[in-house]
Amino acid sequence: MNDIVFVIPSLSAGGAEHQVCNQVNYLYKNNYPVKLIVLSDKIDIINLINLPEENITILGLKHLRKTSKLSFLQINTAIKVINNQCNVNTVLISVLPISHFISRLSKFWFNSKYRLVCYHRSIQYENSPNNTLFKLLYYRVNKSLSKRYDDEHLFISDAVEKHISKYFEVKNGHVIFNAIPEKEISLDKSQKDLLQFFPKKPTFLVVIPGRLHKTKGHSFFIKGLHEYIKKYNVEELGVIFLGGGPIKDKLKKLIHDKGLEKHIVLTDYIENDLLLSYVLLSDLVVIPSISEGFGNVAIEALMLGKTALVSDSGGLKEIITDKKNGFIFKKLNAEALLYKFSMIHQGSIKLPEDILKKDFKNRFTLESQIEKLIKALETTQL
Repeated sequence: MNDIVFVIPSLSAGGAEHQVCNQVNYLYKNNYPVKLIVLSDKIDIINLINLPEENITILGLKHLRKTSKLSFLQINTAIKVINNQCNVNTVLISVLPISHFISRLSKFWFNSKYRLVCYHRSIQYENSPNNTLFKLLYYRVNKSLSKRYDDEHLFISDAVEKHISKYFEVKNGHVIFNAIPEKEISLDKSQKDLLQFFPKKPTFLVVIPGRLHKTKGHSFFIKGLHEYIKKYNVEELGVIFLGGGPIKDKLKKLIHDKGLEKHIVLTDYIENDLLLSYVLLSDLVVIPSISEGFGNVAIEALMLGKTALVSDSGGLKEIITDKKNGFIFKKLNAEALLYKFSMIHQGSIKLPEDILKKDFKNRFTLESQIEKLIKALETTQL
């Protein structure tokens, strides 16, 4: 295998960033020549990376966290660094849209011969449509560069591949599901942490893991829960949104307006072991996403043998099969959400832990993912 270089905009607390941490760590541990380039100054989870310092380059360019008009002020530095670190024997794995664009520009500007693999991890144009002149022009340039310089495309779900193929020509496409390292999780962390929110564990504890973002469906769930509590006069129900994010204040106001402060609490960003401890402590995991490329928290629930109720958004329905390894409702359909939630809550339904854990082991181990990744890269190089 040739040198492998990952390029990612940031190391924030998102699913794509955690996946890259898991992948580079596993590759390095198994003696693959792997490096990491982080474009921006946002490196919240850098402590999760187990590479030696000389294998990590942090550019610290604050405008390269995501695509914007200001990104163009700093792109030149990034394309030079990528060109300097890559050669004809390099496989460059570019993660997330701004990294794709910069990697393509580097090949164009320096006539570089490295192999460019674009890793697609979101329903990109559903979340950020080409609805301005700037976005449309940027997309057209990006599409032209993609057609000429991309060598391979990786997707985290069939849903992501189907979406991206509407906008770009897919070359040597492979769908490789996300995966997580299997680990033992203790209840101690969440049991202690819970006391800051509730005087004792609610009789029925619901957790909604993941950052607080408009695409994750938190507002929709709050409104639905308000109707549910009003209808059934539920007192013993507690809900925790696990993870900070840009809409935290907006959600706090909505919770206040609906009179749900004693039922719903929000954390700031928390480290993954504490999040998983809360998942293990819960009676139900809910993922009400409006847009979801895959859904790492769904496979974390499977790993821990916990019943999950998820929307049918994007790749979630490729993880969860209704009534077999979880439950599904139609996204943004309050009636469907409340029907399934009521069925689980009122009926005290929990799927067998052993079935859920077996499903995880069969489909979502990190070892299986890396094996498929290496096979895809080696096949394309032949």
